[in-house]
Amino acid sequence: MTIKLLVGNISTEANEDLIRNLFSATAGPVNSVDIPQNPKTGKNRGYALVEMNTDLDAEQAVRDLDGAELGGRVMAISVVERTQTKRKWYKFWVKC
Repeated sequence: MTIKLLVGNISTEANEDLIRNLFSATAGPVNSVDIPQNPKTGKNRGYALVEMNTDLDAEQAVRDLDGAELGGRVMAISVVERTQTKRKWYKFWVKC
């Protein structure tokens, strides 16, 4: 099962390859890196979502990289918790 990490406070010049290489060298293989872009400026929004292969790799990344510096900024890393929302069978009402 893959684990997603939220990497906050990254430099606006940070790119996918830089983050992938940093996490791969420290914690293990990375499945994907998603860096949302600001549509007006074309730069990243200051955070990234990193998907790791295992719980152990994710824990290692949080332990080693939380508080580390990247591009002059101190990164804040946390695990994205998955929550399941209940879907109600009466969600859609029909007007008569």
